[in-house]
Amino acid sequence: MKAHAVLWQVPQSIANIMRAKIKLWVLTGDKQETAINIGFSCRLLNSEMEPLLIINGKTEDEVKEQLKHALAETAKEDRPNAIVITGAA
Repeated sequence: MKAHAVLWQVPQSIANIMRAKIKLWVLTGDKQETAINIGFSCRLLNSEMEPLLIINGKTEDEVKEQLKHALAETAKEDRPNAIVITGAA
């Protein structure tokens, strides 16, 4: 099977994984905006998950605070959630 044929199956495969209630993590070296666009195009992310929870702190303390906030948000809302974490390598 050619690579481009496999790519066409990615959105449906991700949808099946999510329908099975399997948590899915993706690691990419892309910039935040590009990673989010890829997430929407392959249906890993969808409009029900908006607003996305963005973790982009510059210090350890900022990241910890943002993670605490994201955890609190996911606990109080009955909707699918997505956390996007970005930072320096």
